[in-house]
Amino acid sequence: MNDYGIRQFPPHYTGMPPLPPPPQRPPQSTGSSRPFLVLLLIVACVVLGVLLAWGIREHGERTRLSARNHDVEDAYVFVLAKRSNLASFLTDPRTHLYRLAPNHAASGSITIAWQEETHAGLLIGDRLTQPEDRQHYALWHVDNAGHLQHAVDFRPDPGGTYADFHLADPSDRTAGFRISLETGPSAPQPHEIVYETRL
Repeated sequence: MNDYGIRQFPPHYTGMPPLPPPPQRPPQSTGSSRPFLVLLLIVACVVLGVLLAWGIREHGERTRLSARNHDVEDAYVFVLAKRSNLASFLTDPRTHLYRLAPNHAASGSITIAWQEETHAGLLIGDRLTQPEDRQHYALWHVDNAGHLQHAVDFRPDPGGTYADFHLADPSDRTAGFRISLETGPSAPQPHEIVYETRL
């Protein structure tokens, strides 16, 4: 009480009883959300990895396809050039055609397009008998004196056989051509005649 008989309260007293403190909430546990976040992160990494692998594979496929297209274009240009050269050679008035007939052990047909002036020739074969793996065919030039000169070795192709050749200097004018079946490297004389010009 003060000098006047009035009861005095502390300066912070409001006349109301003090409020109890708010109830304490239990701390929220983050343990249940952490595995979910880890799982979400793993799923995101897997998805990104799959997308990255797909992108790399697609890039590789596009690169291979582009290279293959270039190869096809080059091959097509080469075939067109070969056809053009072939047509020019076959229609040249200097070109003479020799047809070779098979013997009893062979089949198919062979034509030799030959230019006497340039000593250049082209073998064209169709449905030729396929030799064994260790064997090949050899083309021989036959002159008027009966001398044989090796021209080219080849193996038949099921889609059509072509082989161009050039002789350095035939000793005499051409009388025809022969084809032999050979096993080893080019020999000075044919081993087994399987196709020849029939005059």
